[in-house]
Amino acid sequence: MIISQIDKLAFSKSLTAITIKSSIIEPSEFTWAKDSALAKKDDSVLKLRCKLLLKLVKSWNTLESISGLQDKETPGTIDNMLFTYKYLVPPSVLSKIVD
Repeated sequence: MIISQIDKLAFSKSLTAITIKSSIIEPSEFTWAKDSALAKKDDSVLKLRCKLLLKLVKSWNTLESISGLQDKETPGTIDNMLFTYKYLVPPSVLSKIVD
């Protein structure tokens, strides 16, 4: 999954998924399973996807700091959406948001 690869790359560069810039991400540094569909994608596609995911993660981090996830049980709230789609967030950021 791209999210975990971004997280590993950020960690190896002593950064976080919130502070890493998409311009320094090189898909060739990712470690994929040989049969992974992502390994067969063009680097430009992977870079674009990484850029979009990083924007999402940074936006979610901002939203979480405002909302505090106090209303995660009510459908339609920002808190509920963040909690529902937490699988899209890198593990290093997820622990900050969900805990």
